[in-house]
Amino acid sequence: MLRVSWAFVFFFFTVMIEVSYTYVSRRAASHTSSLPLTTLEDLLVDVEDTPVALRMPRQLQNRYLGLRHGQSMANIAGIISSDPERGCKIHGLSNLGRAQARAACASLFEKIGGRNVDWTKVVFLSSNFTRARETAEECIKSLQLSLAIKHLYDTDPNKSSYKADNDLNFKEIDMLIHKLFTAYTDFSDSLQDPNHGILYDILVEFKSQVGKALFYRIHHFAESSKVEHEQKYLSLLENMLSSIYINEDRDVIEAIEKEIPELDHIISSKYTMPVQIDNRLRERYFGVLDAELLITYNYVWPIDRIDANNKRYNVESVNEVVSRVYGLVHDLERQYTDKTIVMVSHADTLQIAQAFMANIDARTFSQIRFKNGEVRYMEEKGLPVPSPLEYKDPFESVGDKFEPVPAR
Repeated sequence: MLRVSWAFVFFFFTVMIEVSYTYVSRRAASHTSSLPLTTLEDLLVDVEDTPVALRMPRQLQNRYLGLRHGQSMANIAGIISSDPERGCKIHGLSNLGRAQARAACASLFEKIGGRNVDWTKVVFLSSNFTRARETAEECIKSLQLSLAIKHLYDTDPNKSSYKADNDLNFKEIDMLIHKLFTAYTDFSDSLQDPNHGILYDILVEFKSQVGKALFYRIHHFAESSKVEHEQKYLSLLENMLSSIYINEDRDVIEAIEKEIPELDHIISSKYTMPVQIDNRLRERYFGVLDAELLITYNYVWPIDRIDANNKRYNVESVNEVVSRVYGLVHDLERQYTDKTIVMVSHADTLQIAQAFMANIDARTFSQIRFKNGEVRYMEEKGLPVPSPLEYKDPFESVGDKFEPVPAR
């Protein structure tokens, strides 16, 4: 009897894999026993084809960038956190999430137009959820420090003393810069990981060198290098900030602020970047699926691709998210002209918003996944190549929703 039972279970879970989607894993099913096990065909029975109700009416007069929050404690727990009653109080960033938020500033510099733009024309908006607010704060702090260090270097009458080539006084510092540059060039996707990674090891080795001389030498090498290497040198600072720790208890940002106290005045006088909280950027609400395992997104996303009014399990529909995004953009367009507006938010919200703002069908949002800490133009040029989703076991996934992988 036991043998027959296991054979049935194996058969049942095998037939549930359809059209490159795995709908509920055995492990997830045991944790979501109140939810029905179903096939794709059954899930889509009686689903009506309902399009998105709104369209962007005209050309926008501001530029919009989306920044998805870094890894949160809810991501680590492997659960959905969409209820503002909890999400605005708990589930902040993990250390990896802080690293991702800080590293995002390098991408922002690139997309905004470099380090010499008029920062009074950049507006930061954030979701009211803890993980989004903390992402905005960490990213802005990195931006401010990078800009303040550059300003300090550009205006220092004694900076020439840091420009001597092959100076033995800078031997260790130059060795550190060389190692950082090599890591940035060869392992740019591996600089942050849960165990601190390559960058952490380098900074531990040279922890006594974090100070003004290091950053002045970086700027000197940027000025004297080939054009294609200049931005890589300037990005070394953002990569250092994203390491979080020099050792077990010394935060890189805290170390820099301690070693170069004059940065605080430069930031407060030249680079204040307040964050406006707007609840319309909040996480998409997932109703009774809130606090369930991540795999339960599978009960919602396939239906979303057909029905923009999908409210099964009391989730917030695509049309409802579009409506609040439309209201936000409408208000921003009335309030600002020729600004760059950075919206710090969540995967579903940003993807639905991007599809809507780029004038493609917002029901396809699940195919344009935002990664943790990713920065994107929100208009059409920022759209990635659509990627069919193959859902993975939540205990094996990385990020707060399932990452797209090529369909087999």
